[in-house]
Amino acid sequence: MAVNGTAPYGRRLLPNVLDELRDLNPGRVYAAIPTTSDVKDGFLDVTVADLARCVDFMAKWIEDTFGKSDGFETLTYIGLSELRGPVTFLAAVKTGYKLLLPSPRNPSSINSSLMEQTGSTKILYADELGPLVKSLQALAPSTRTEVLPSLRQMLQSSPARYPFLKSFDEARNDPVVILHSSGSTGAPKPITMTHGSFAAVDFEHIMPAPAGREKRDASFFEFDEETRMFLILPFFHLGGFWLSMCGGIFNNLTFVFGPPHIAPSPAMLKEMAQQQDLKAILVVPAMLEQILHEPGGMDFLRGLKFAAVAGAPASPAVGDQASSAVELLNFIGSTETFPLPELRKAREDWLYHEFAPYVKHEMQLYDRTEGAYELVILADEDTKDWCPLYHNVRGAKAYHTKDLFLRHPEKPKLYRYFGRIDDIIVLSNGEKVNPIPLEQHVEGHPSVLGALLVGNKRNKTVLVIEPTEPLAEGARASFLETLWPRIEEANAQIQGPGRVLPGKVVCAISEKPFARTAKNTIIRKVTERAYQAEIEAVYATSTSQGQGGNVRLESALRTIYKPSKL
Repeated sequence: MAVNGTAPYGRRLLPNVLDELRDLNPGRVYAAIPTTSDVKDGFLDVTVADLARCVDFMAKWIEDTFGKSDGFETLTYIGLSELRGPVTFLAAVKTGYKLLLPSPRNPSSINSSLMEQTGSTKILYADELGPLVKSLQALAPSTRTEVLPSLRQMLQSSPARYPFLKSFDEARNDPVVILHSSGSTGAPKPITMTHGSFAAVDFEHIMPAPAGREKRDASFFEFDEETRMFLILPFFHLGGFWLSMCGGIFNNLTFVFGPPHIAPSPAMLKEMAQQQDLKAILVVPAMLEQILHEPGGMDFLRGLKFAAVAGAPASPAVGDQASSAVELLNFIGSTETFPLPELRKAREDWLYHEFAPYVKHEMQLYDRTEGAYELVILADEDTKDWCPLYHNVRGAKAYHTKDLFLRHPEKPKLYRYFGRIDDIIVLSNGEKVNPIPLEQHVEGHPSVLGALLVGNKRNKTVLVIEPTEPLAEGARASFLETLWPRIEEANAQIQGPGRVLPGKVVCAISEKPFARTAKNTIIRKVTERAYQAEIEAVYATSTSQGQGGNVRLESALRTIYKPSKL
């Protein structure tokens, strides 16, 4: 029998478990939310009873506003990173809808396309995001929009109970939420998930680990009720949704939220840790790196049970330093597959992945020269109880992730992430270059926000660097000169043909920030197109000067790196 609720693991439904928690353990804290925009002013504990009451209020509100849905109609939710996301999702499920969660950071054309693909004609939105919704309405004038009630209104409500009456067998294949793929390599795709998708995550609790080993799957988050975790990923991101629901309702995690309007910082995290006794964090690699640069950052990490990174791979230098202070969980997965269950490894192997034996998969050789393997996830009737892919991509037998891995030289079951097939640069001589190791090393410099290596069908590569701070035109050349030793170090991370030569570097300008996905990874093709003129200027200059071999770096930079006309 499961810890939360009366149904067994793998047969629990999220709205039912929350309602049972309200009766069995009403004082359990689901989340701590800041009382003002300044975390120094303190936090309010929101219990599972509070959350259940908010859900019932919102379910009645949806019914009164739109009516119930008999056919899993799609409601679009555009909100902030706060509790109204989980509340609205569970309320939508209770009233028969499925919820589309597009990223507010997407262009309106992308979100309009997602709505069209999923048949959504109704939007629920946070009042603060009204301008985004107006731009969506301009693209689809017949769309009906409604402003969400405030969280205060929800918390202060006293609604009648609004039960979810379906059994697991009745509801297993019902669609409940639509998230979208990241869009880092193409247009975001809607992925529809069912109750069965999350039941498969729940089933991980009872999947065995090999003798003497520990799992790092959903069951790992079954902590005591005092363990509080900071979650940086927004609700519309798979990681944020997965943990908010499976970790917070199926398990006993308590989340600590920051102010929804303010980007978190290491200083804010340290203040939250003092007030909330944080024991765990889930952050993107860029935030982890900022923590390491913050005074007292290592001491902060030492006070945690674990730190997890998701959304993008952490650089080896950052991960090595962090893992010396705390167990570092290096999640990998996708919207289609969910985070993949793994086994616990030695701390020094944090960079590697050892998938749990019950994850049915193959490592298919992709590049014999590099020794790179593509991860392929397999799904069938035998694995449907614990394989989210079976439910998220109907009919998928072999799902090619396009994620590439290198095998550990001494531990054959361990693989480290190498990049994506879509990231690979093919030079004009046919040489394949994986840009990720070089980019990660350059991005490890505190003055660098982003790095993008390009060069498809060219004989040499060009590196585009985005500074952390805007630079005046006259300062860009000296900035790149300062970075050159770092670039030379990064060159050692890849094979010769892909290495960056002097004169083959572009400094990005603040007027053209790198295009990024909701999880902050660089959208390569869009960013490359934005800097096409500057890249072509580099190639043209090197051609006219004999490939640039005898051109001094300083003069080349001062000639090439001028701001483009927007």
